[in-house]
Amino acid sequence: MKTAFMGMDMGDCIYSMQILKFLGYEKVILSDYGETKFNLKNAEFLSSIFKSQEFVKEFEIHSDKDPFPDFDVNYGIHPEGAQVVVGTNLVDYHASKFDIPLVSPFLNDPWLFLKREEPKENFLFRRKKLCISRSLRYRGSPKALHFFKTFLKCFNEEDVTFVGVEEEYEDFKQLTDTEFDFYQAPTGLDLMKKIDESDIFLGNESLPCAIATGLGKVCYIEVGINAANYIYPYSERIIYFK
Repeated sequence: MKTAFMGMDMGDCIYSMQILKFLGYEKVILSDYGETKFNLKNAEFLSSIFKSQEFVKEFEIHSDKDPFPDFDVNYGIHPEGAQVVVGTNLVDYHASKFDIPLVSPFLNDPWLFLKREEPKENFLFRRKKLCISRSLRYRGSPKALHFFKTFLKCFNEEDVTFVGVEEEYEDFKQLTDTEFDFYQAPTGLDLMKKIDESDIFLGNESLPCAIATGLGKVCYIEVGINAANYIYPYSERIIYFK
């Protein structure tokens, strides 16, 4: 059974699942080993997401790097011995390493599986729901904040939910002079289910952003002032602003 070791930030773990799924890795180990200082609390939070994915046959949480797996997503090490500096866009790197075109349908398709109890109402004949998350990192320019305020005017207050932690929610309320539902998920799977209830995601790079992308939501993503005009992933479903 091909094993993947992961010790990176939570959002990057979600993005990397796309490549692991494509390459047929069936066992995933989350660990606190690595320069990102990925902690075991984060691993526990993500565990419900990994366990819910059909391609993951076995899942473990380790406090060290033993046994060394086939594929180290944190450092970009794989059987050919190639290596990439930590912090590089890992999905881009591995896509190019394994000859997967970055504009391929594979990289544009949703990659997170979520079992839904009931189908949603017809998309065309109901009000759209918006999910927001804005972490305290990766902030854009003042123009980006203006975009948030303008975008929110397109939705009824009862159709908007902010997901994340309370500090982020209070910060967003103060900056935008708005108030709507707030949800802090107890587990990663609960967070994924809450995001799936929405039609559109608005926010910046964060775990909720990665999940929304993986679920195939239409996403409006704020990038940092010094970031490139695009970040992974490349998709017609995603609009970037800063």
